[in-house]
Amino acid sequence: MIKKCYKIVNLIFDRSEEFWESNFFRKIISIFLFITFGTLSILTQMKISGLLTNPLFEIIPNSHFYAIRFAFTLLLGYEVLSMVFSLRYSVSNAIGKQIEILSLVILRDGFKDLVYFQEPLSMISNLHPMTILLSDMFGALAILVILGFFYKIQSHIPLTQNEEDQISFISVKKCLALFILLFVVVNFMLNIFGFYKVSGYYSFFDSLFTFLIFTDILLVFLALRYSSNYYVIFRNSGFALTTVLIRIAITAPEYYRAILGIIAVSFALFLSWGYNKFRVNLKHWGN
Repeated sequence: MIKKCYKIVNLIFDRSEEFWESNFFRKIISIFLFITFGTLSILTQMKISGLLTNPLFEIIPNSHFYAIRFAFTLLLGYEVLSMVFSLRYSVSNAIGKQIEILSLVILRDGFKDLVYFQEPLSMISNLHPMTILLSDMFGALAILVILGFFYKIQSHIPLTQNEEDQISFISVKKCLALFILLFVVVNFMLNIFGFYKVSGYYSFFDSLFTFLIFTDILLVFLALRYSSNYYVIFRNSGFALTTVLIRIAITAPEYYRAILGIIAVSFALFLSWGYNKFRVNLKHWGN
């Protein structure tokens, strides 16, 4: 019965991942983002020019930079779903994808800050937003560089040499990823519908990383079934704490979000380095 459930889960997950990572779907996403950005930019200009006076068009923003923010949020939604599919490969890759999302969120916040710029753009009238923008830019860049070292030192060794256990572990992770996928899709749609409603708006990424904290803890407990090694438990628990820090960085005010993001990726880097450095006299390690 369990093997039959694993087979169904693997089939659904593998087909979904194959479609999601296909060149055809990427082209669809690219065209959709292009049309969305262009359409919203045109509608914004028409409203500013006084061509859209009907109350139905109140939802259209009064700044061109909202088009950038909205389109970039859609792009982040695509990246989040790609992160969910990476969950089945390795814990380190999954945390790496979370950090990638964090760096893109910080960049998006940079675009979000452009909403407060006065048009036409000038340095003198936008000094404070400019300092916030520079903080987000260089913070995201630092995260990218440190993350590169994080990926470089990874060594993906199966959690167990027992093939049946390894298949079971991967299947359970796929099942968990499907639940996360459902959560992401539902919450992302709710977030988009409330995008312009300040009173009803909540951050999709706040709720996502809160959910991922519990997911990471579940993976720590799940891995215990296949390995009780101290270093494996410590690394996986440390990655769960990294997710907590990412969650805090997502909601942190300007300047602090970049600093906390750099601390989060630095902790993940040194955690992986220590894990690889001191794994002596052990044959099997969690990937």
